[in-house]
Amino acid sequence: MPARPLQSVVLPQPTKTKLVDDVMDFVSDETAGWYRAHGIPYKRAYLFYGEPGAGKTLLGMWALERERLSKRRPPSPQSVVLGVAAG
Repeated sequence: MPARPLQSVVLPQPTKTKLVDDVMDFVSDETAGWYRAHGIPYKRAYLFYGEPGAGKTLLGMWALERERLSKRRPPSPQSVVLGVAAG
């Protein structure tokens, strides 16, 4: 079964755009360097809430995949924290 596309997530477009932009900014080498330079742990947390099937888990998996691809390694459990709650 093919992966569900990010476009199928039920979320207002401005919110989805803001989330995607935040993830892409976070996984950049520039951001990782800034965290290192300031001695701040390099991690990000998101909490998704909504009805079953709305795409909460898909968003989290997408964020983890972006992190893995940006670093060319498996995601660190500390780098992206995902919380999912059903409505």
